[in-house]
Formats: sequence, structure tokens, C-alpha cells
Amino acid sequence: MNHRLVAALMVAIACTAGSVPAGSVPAGSVPAGAWDVTVGFGGGYRAGCWTPLLISPRAAEQAAAGDVVAVWAEDPDGQFVRSPPVSFTMHATGRLVARAPVRIGRPTGQVRIEHLTADGRSTITDVRLPDPLPSTRDVVFVGGDLPAVRRAVRLLPRGDGLPPAVLEPVFTPRAIAAGAEARDYDSLDTIVLCGSVLGGTATSGLAVEEAVDILTVDILAGIDAWVRQGGRLILAAGASAESLGQGGGPPAAWLPGPIERLVPLRRLSAIETFARSSGLDRQPDVATLRVPLLANRSRLTGTIEAFDGGVATDLPLVVRRSYGLGTITWVGLDLDAEPFRSWPATDMLVVRLLGGRTADGDAVRGGEPFADTATLTSQLRRGLEALPNADGTPRTRPVPFELIIGLGLFYVLCLYPLDWWLAAWTQRRGLGGWLPWLSLPALVTVFTASAWAVADRWQPLTATGGEAIVGTGIEVVDVDAESGLARGRSWAVVWSPGNAAIDVALRPISLAPAAAAPDAPANAAVSWFADTGTGFAGIDATVPHPTLAATDYRYATTLAALTDVPVAAASNRLFEAGWTGQGSGVVTAALSRDAQAALDGEVAHHLPFPLTDCRLAHGGWVYEIGRLAPGEIFRPRESRGPRSLSGLLTRRGAVGDRDLASRWDPATTDLRRILDVGGWHAAAGGTAYTGIAVGPLGRLDLSPLLADRAILSGFGPEGGSLPWHVTAPQETPPVTSAARLYRIVIPLTAPSAGPAGMQP
Repeated sequence: MNHRLVAALMVAIACTAGSVPAGSVPAGSVPAGAWDVTVGFGGGYRAGCWTPLLISPRAAEQAAAGDVVAVWAEDPDGQFVRSPPVSFTMHATGRLVARAPVRIGRPTGQVRIEHLTADGRSTITDVRLPDPLPSTRDVVFVGGDLPAVRRAVRLLPRGDGLPPAVLEPVFTPRAIAAGAEARDYDSLDTIVLCGSVLGGTATSGLAVEEAVDILTVDILAGIDAWVRQGGRLILAAGASAESLGQGGGPPAAWLPGPIERLVPLRRLSAIETFARSSGLDRQPDVATLRVPLLANRSRLTGTIEAFDGGVATDLPLVVRRSYGLGTITWVGLDLDAEPFRSWPATDMLVVRLLGGRTADGDAVRGGEPFADTATLTSQLRRGLEALPNADGTPRTRPVPFELIIGLGLFYVLCLYPLDWWLAAWTQRRGLGGWLPWLSLPALVTVFTASAWAVADRWQPLTATGGEAIVGTGIEVVDVDAESGLARGRSWAVVWSPGNAAIDVALRPISLAPAAAAPDAPANAAVSWFADTGTGFAGIDATVPHPTLAATDYRYATTLAALTDVPVAAASNRLFEAGWTGQGSGVVTAALSRDAQAALDGEVAHHLPFPLTDCRLAHGGWVYEIGRLAPGEIFRPRESRGPRSLSGLLTRRGAVGDRDLASRWDPATTDLRRILDVGGWHAAAGGTAYTGIAVGPLGRLDLSPLLADRAILSGFGPEGGSLPWHVTAPQETPPVTSAARLYRIVIPLTAPSAGPAGMQP
């Protein structure tokens, strides 16, 4: 931000720097290579995402069962952040291992491993991890021997010209750092799994024991939690689906229904049409091809995208459905076996599967690639920094870049040739060399005062007199009414008038009525917030962002709290947090879809406050409700009817005799508008509408759920307290809300159920 540039200029001019007391990296070192460190899932990870590290001592005597280990990882400013200490446990291989979650904000992959023994000794080891994938790169993980995915991703268009990266596992037990936490799979955008691997019946390329090593019970549970919290899973299970359904666990739940029996696929036109190709009948083993027949095919809740027979429910072959807050696409074919393994069109079939979630494509408006630094996430950051004080006065005003450059150039000109000319002039006049000894300190003093005045002019103090640390933020809360799962994502900006060391944590939260006791946030994690990409202050930037508070800080006992975070005077820090919890009882609904795809029935929410700008969306349509009080019933049939969701999001309207959408403003700082378009990115038209990448904000896109779910959304009241808790030696008011978006995903009932008798 510009006021930080002014602060950096002040330091460079005055040749002085302040420091903020905070936790520092303890002293001590051990020889390099003392630890085996495994990173991520499938041998890779992405900068800016939560990444698990599996740490194991190379020598048995190096660590004991009672020891703990913590990892220091760099944030985008180049400051090291210490993870919560974790204990060593005995792995199935007989080795001590510790799993530490970290978030790496630099492209170097540099971390420090701190080993704390039971007797209080502490040692530090510097470890260089493999270079991370860029923070803007999409990542696909493949569980199974499916080379078609690696070829298919090259056919997926993207505005930055880079295809998704493909990660494939290394089949040894020590090669997997991920476990049962959904956070362990944060680096992934899509997971592709083959049913032959999940069922222990690997057909080619994989041995059964290797499949068991890679896809353990914990990993399957972690993938299941990741999908429920918004992930995207593609499951290729044909004849292997029969054993998956009998085995139970997450793989059985990933199928669209129980398998009645396996039947031969005699007509291949459905698959060839879906892949937009031909020639499947000439492939080996096609005569013996068998596919699963779903027992519940007549009442599937998802979207049948490919089928064989007269109607879609005769023999579904590709089904896409909602799963919690995520989606699962099931294809009833073993793509890692013949005849698909040698069929050239399998690549196009996989392209169709990978492109199912964002049908808008990644084509950018006008066909021009989007800039690396321009994303909806970076707009969100700028909007947070531009938030005003409670009384409406601006808290920060960016210093004009022209003024910064002009002040710096004028200072350089005063040093040379002005100061040089003064020294030469005094020499020619025979006045001695004493004048430069006075002119140089005078110039430094004058320009330091000028820089200080500029920073003070464009960085006014708060209305409380400049003594308080001020925090403001926004939040998005999504609830799956079917399972009761609640997912929260929150961003906060903390501004300090003076040097400070603050603690940032999440408070207890509640989505139930006010009379109920709040629940503590589960699986909560707080971290820094920064731009993706290689731009200034970006996660992938080669040079770290300059900061006056160059002091390391740390987590508390869990990821839900950061301690001793340094904040320089007249500057701010941005944080983001995520949590999961329970949202049962926040809605009662009995909604069904009629033959015209319109909604029928009724819905009411039970949040402890009214929702404004409330909407009910399904498919490509949306009902505008306005204000909806707690317990108030909305009936779509009694409303004025739906309108196009895309038209609402793009603010499409008539201009003369033409129907035009308003162009997206990449400079807007309207937080509600950014959350609206980011939360329905694909429905708004994706990058074809915005012209810029969505960034990490795209993980909140609920557009794929609209095919078989209704979504009630609205904004909560502004000004209330968010689940953030900031403490510091000086006054710290609560972190207030600038925008709170609530979205409730509601399953549809059969049309015969009628509007009466709403069910939670």
C-alpha cells in the first residue's frame, strides 16, 4: 500500500529503523539433512495454501516420543511464522513422525524446523523444500493410473495461458503428509480418483498394496471432508463401483446410489456423444464392457449428463451432484482400463469431466489474458484497506504515487548535483570543506520531515484520538441444510496508530437463535492475507514485500490464534480465517421444482437477525426477496416470479433498444459487490464477464450447486462484532463487520411433497 512506501522512504532517508518486540526464532542448529521432510499430497504443494509437512528424524537417537517439533515458514513479507508445536508419534512403519500444518507465503520454500526435547533443549534446522507451484495455478490430483488427465489439462483454456498442474502420488507410506483434515488438501482444486484403486482391484500400472499405501482410511476421510467443505471430486468407477458400494466408508457415499447389478453396455453412442468423438467400437475389450446399473436411478437428485436408453433414468452413465458444499461427478466407466485406456478420445472425455464445474470456461473478455496481479481477491484486499472508521471518516487514504516518486527524485537531485555543487563551490571560493558537513544533515532532516508530514497528511488518525487499534472485517458463512455443516470464511484488517504487537484469534460463534449458547469454532485457522501472483506484495513475488515490522511471530497452541504479530506505526495488517461448525436448525424448508424448473413450496430462516438483499436461487433463476426476518415464510409461488441470475449479477438492463450488462469495474472497492460476484462467479459468467481471474475467492463459488439445490442468500447487519478477537497493550475495540454474507444450501423435495409441513 502507498503509505507503506512512504514509511519505507522515511527509513531510507533517515537511515534509521524501529523495532517491535515480539517472539523471535530461538538459537541453536543441527546439521543439515537431519530430518526427512515430506510435503503436501502427491509430492507437491501450492504457495499461499495450507500444506501439511510430515517430519521424521533420520537417526533413531535424534528424537524421542516425548519431543515436539514446530515449523517456521515465511509469510509474504519474508517474516517467519512459527506453527503450533506438535508431538512425535509412532508411524505404522516403525518411525517417529510429526505432522505440522504450515502456510508458505514465499516461492522459495524455505522453512526452519525447531526441535524441542523433553529436557528443554531447542535446536533449529534450515530446510529447503521443493519449489511450490504458483499461487495462481490450478492443481489436479490423480489417484490412479490415468495418463489421460495429464494430456487433457493441456486442452483446458485459461486466461493466463497455464494449464492446471497435475499431481500424482508416490507410492510409499512415508510419501504422504496429508491426513484426515480437510485443510491438508487446500492446495488442490480437483481430485480425480479411479474406482479400481479405491476398491483394491487395480487393473494396470498399480499394485493393490501400493493403492492401499497411498489411499489410507485417514486420507479417504480427509478427502471426504474436503469435498463436503467445497471441493470437487471426479470418480471414475465402472465395474469397480460394485466393490466400492459393498465396502462402505467414504467411497460408497461418493457413488450416486447403490449398485443394483452390472450390465453390458451394448450401445456406445452415449459415451461417444459425451466425448464428442467416435471409434470406441474398434477398441480392445469393448465387447466385454460392463457398467453399473443404479438401484435409485429413477429418483436421482443430481444432474444426469450422459445416459444410455430412451430416457435419462434408463442407464445413467455420468451424474453430477452436490455433496455438502462441494460437488461429485461420477462416471460409470473404469477409465484406467480397456477399452478407454487406449481410446484416443478418452482425453476429450476427461476434458468434459474437468470442465463440468465451470461451464463458463476461462475465456477472458476480448480474448486477452488477464494480468497476473488483477484478481477479485486483490480487489477484496483493496476494499478492506479502504474501509472507513465507524463515523464515516477515512481511516487510510493512499498517497498519490506521483507524490512519492516526485519526493524521491527531488531528494536525489538535492544530493547530486545540488550538494555536490555546494561542495565544489566552497572549494573554489576557498571557504574550506565545512559546508557539506552542514548541508547533508540539513537535507536529510528536511526530507525526513517532509516524508513524515506527507504520511501524516494522507494517513489520518482514528476518530478516537489515535490511541485505539481499529479492526474491521467481512465474513461469508455457508450452511448445508441437509448435513448441518457450516463453513465460515472471514477477512479482517487491523490498523494501528503506533508500533504494536497484537494477538489475533477467533472467538466463539453461533448460528443458532440468540438464546442458544455459542459454539466454539471447529477446525479454525487464522493466517495472513495477501495477494496472489508475482505483483508487488504478491505471494509469488521474487522480492518480499518491504515492511517496517520485520519481526517474526508465532501461533499459539492451535492454528486459531496468532500471538505477537508486529504492526508498524500508521500501518495495517490483513488477516484471513476459516472455520467449520454446525448450522443445524438455521432453516426450515419444503421446496420442490415443477416441470418448468420453477420453485414451489416455502422457506424460512432462523438466524438471530434479519437478512437484507435476500435472494432464493436455483438453476439459472433467482427470486428477489428483499428483507427476510427470522421465522418469516417466503413462498416462491406468491412472489413476482424469478429473473435471470446472470442478469442480476451482471446488472443487465435495457439501454435504448439493447439489453446490456454493466461492465465489471476492476478498480471497485465495493465489498458487497465483490463478494456477490465472487460467490457466484460461474453464474455471473466467470472471467468472461470480469476479465480478471477470481483468485482464492473462487473457492466460495456455489454456482455448481444450483443444478440440484436451492440457495437462500442474504446479508446480515453491518456494524456488529465478527468472530475475530484482537488484543494489544493499548485499547482494542471489537472487530466490526462491514459486510456479512450468509448462504444456506437447501435440498429439493419431490414435487408430491407439497408446500405443507416444512422440514429442517
